[in-house]
Amino acid sequence: MPYAVPTIAAVLFLVVSVVHVLTKFRKGGRQLAFITKLLLMPLLLTTFLTAVSAAGGEVPHVPLIVLALVCYTAGDILLALQDDAKSRKFLAGMGSFMAGHICYMVWFLTFAQWRSLAWQAMGIVALCAMAVLFVFCRKIAASGEPHGPGMCAYAALLGVFSVCIAASWGAGPVPGTIVALAGAACFMVSDSIIASDRIGCAVAGEATIMVTYIIANILLLAGVWILTRTPTIYVLLS
Repeated sequence: MPYAVPTIAAVLFLVVSVVHVLTKFRKGGRQLAFITKLLLMPLLLTTFLTAVSAAGGEVPHVPLIVLALVCYTAGDILLALQDDAKSRKFLAGMGSFMAGHICYMVWFLTFAQWRSLAWQAMGIVALCAMAVLFVFCRKIAASGEPHGPGMCAYAALLGVFSVCIAASWGAGPVPGTIVALAGAACFMVSDSIIASDRIGCAVAGEATIMVTYIIANILLLAGVWILTRTPTIYVLLS
């Protein structure tokens, strides 16, 4: 049963994810919330790596993916430990996530084969990202948030992250690129909710933040998985 280990890891990841989200609906339980949050990325990475091994396939530049999720875990810890709105741990946590995004960016750029359609995909994604970035940064600047410049820099990096993912268009099965872009979009949603909360314009609760964050990471790894599979039929425009 080659898929026994990844199946167990996936089940554990889902259980821990559900438990963590449920902690957002009850008072107290901070210790359980912290522990479950700490376990999320390691369990997801274990699921991914063992699934790749069980499938007998190879994913190029695996250390970049491992390092990305390690950085996300560090960011999870730092954000969970911040003690007030002006905490330096917030900036450190944001920096950890930025480092993780950069690792993914390097992976997608290295994987890209720079086909002609990839440039078109990158242009479309870049235009969409700039439109969203303009609205976001304008709102942050108007709020007077002390960490506003850092938050805008983070948002800009997420836009570049999406463009880097689009560079993989045609380098593997196209659905892989689309799924990974959906993951980046979920990251934007999750982080936009956090940003809105910090400027006193809450639009959703912590449970929504964590659900979109978890989905974002699942989709990013799913995108990598799909991109590195050898398709029987080359899907869409390659």
